[in-house]
Amino acid sequence: MAKTAQDREDHARVRAAESRLEFAVAGSFTLLLAGTLAYVHFLFAPITPPATLWTWTSLTGVVIGLMMLLPLTVLLRRPDDAEINRIWSPAGKVVAVLYNLVIVASIWMLLPYASEPLRLLMVIFYAAAISGQVISTAESIGNIAFGVISVFGSAALFFLNTPGPYSGGLALFLVAFGALMLGVALALKYAVRAAIKAKLQAEAVSEDLATALAV
Repeated sequence: MAKTAQDREDHARVRAAESRLEFAVAGSFTLLLAGTLAYVHFLFAPITPPATLWTWTSLTGVVIGLMMLLPLTVLLRRPDDAEINRIWSPAGKVVAVLYNLVIVASIWMLLPYASEPLRLLMVIFYAAAISGQVISTAESIGNIAFGVISVFGSAALFFLNTPGPYSGGLALFLVAFGALMLGVALALKYAVRAAIKAKLQAEAVSEDLATALAV
């Protein structure tokens, strides 16, 4: 059934509201991510060639800077729904892809130099990184699916090709945890969308009631 102009307008309002919520949550999440970056750099500094480590740290620092700049810009500009959907939401998706790529890069650039305990710690970091993305960008299922497949898939391949007492178990855990994150993301997306629609409908009813009372 073809959508009416009102349907399209309502959909645009919901999408813009979702994006505003994502930017607000992502801004807070990025502060934690910046601290984690510094800690990871500290852990790998004694064991990783400086050129390799600083290349990864610099790239990750640029992405984190973009992740901080984007929500701040939206907060200060206060763009309307059309601008959010046309410019800022797509920009947020691009930055999310870059975020996933620098995490994937850490698997192949840093983990080969790590001890078994440090690799286990990095698995916790990867799980937290994707969980944070699920929470902060629930609307972007495509981005989340890309993050889960690229990060957990790369990590599972790394462990399957790296001998170790926990390699097989870690690979299996990463695949299972990735599937769980996709399920959580879908459930969270529909819950957030339903809540936003209910809020917008309540606001519309309140406006109509206020208009009726003013007549």
